[in-house]
Parts: sequence; structure tokens; C-alpha cells
Amino acid sequence: MIPDKIPSKLAERHKKMADHLLSLHITDSPYKQIPKYDYRQLRKGITCAKCHSFSVTLESRKLVCHECKEELVADAVIRSVNEFRILFPNERITTNIIHEWCQIIPSQKRIRRIISSNFNKVGEHRWSYYE
Repeated sequence: MIPDKIPSKLAERHKKMADHLLSLHITDSPYKQIPKYDYRQLRKGITCAKCHSFSVTLESRKLVCHECKEELVADAVIRSVNEFRILFPNERITTNIIHEWCQIIPSQKRIRRIISSNFNKVGEHRWSYYE
């Protein structure tokens, strides 16, 4: 006979154990203590995807970390946009703000092209942003 097919009987002690476990359940994590931070006080720039170092340089279509590896510029910009969204969920993603956030990429046109191919554009011209 297969063990999963054997019917089991629940006793009163099973119900008490389940109730006790439910009473111990914590809905709010005590580890949500996020420090206060401001956009102006944070260091801007693209970090290495592996070691999180700011020691990366732009070489054509790649960012090269002096410590470990290379990464495509498009991947680094998308990663930076996602980091920005986590840090500032109420801010709109614009080309200007991401250009300032990444700092190492000199061309806003290149950032706009990367963002527009990976995110949905809302609005037109000067008031456009991405979601």
C-alpha cells in the first residue's frame, strides 16, 4: 500500500498544535527597519553586477569592472533603473534622472534608447516617463 494513500485521523492534540502555530505566526517582519536616505546624499553611478564596486569604466558597448568582469551597457542601465525604482518607488523614471543616476554614460540618447526598448513610455516629449 502507498503511504500517501493511508487515511489519517486527526486528534484534538493536532487541532491544538495547529492553533498554537497560528498564534505564533508573525505577519509584520521585524526586519523592515529601513534607514532614511535622500537622493542627494547617495553616491550615483553604475556599480559592478558581481562585486558592487563603483570602479567600472565604459568601453564601447561594455562596462568593465577593474575587479572582476564585463557587462553590457544595456544590462547595466536596466539594472540601475530597477535599483532606482526600489530605492525611490514614488519617483518617475525619466531619461534625465537615469542619466544623472548612472553618471558614467555620457549620452542621454543612448539611455533613452535602452529605457524605451525595455519599459513602457507614458506621455510625450518633455513630460514623458517610463513604467
